[in-house]
Amino acid sequence: THVNYDNFAESFAKSRKNMNWPEISYFLQRLSSHIGVIDIAVGAEVLEAYNDHFHYLPAYYYGIDISEKLLDEARKSYRGFSFFQAAMEESESYSQISDIFKDIEKSI
Repeated sequence: THVNYDNFAESFAKSRKNMNWPEISYFLQRLSSHIGVIDIAVGAEVLEAYNDHFHYLPAYYYGIDISEKLLDEARKSYRGFSFFQAAMEESESYSQISDIFKDIEKSI
């Protein structure tokens, strides 16, 4: 079943603020600083956790979500970063994301 997050994007985004995300903490503890991040399903507040862990934001960040309204919520909090609407199950979206990985590799 596909959930349309556009119907409740603002309240969903607010519900994710200040949550404890052990899997994100685990991931961040294994990273070096000054990396690029591709965040698939932006509702998990990866940028906020990254900033809390390293005390600054990543040099490169691309947020991807199926919900344009959740992307709008992320854009409100993190101006200046790139956000893309894409459905991961669509091959066209997969190709776009693959291109983003290649762009980040070139810039690092």
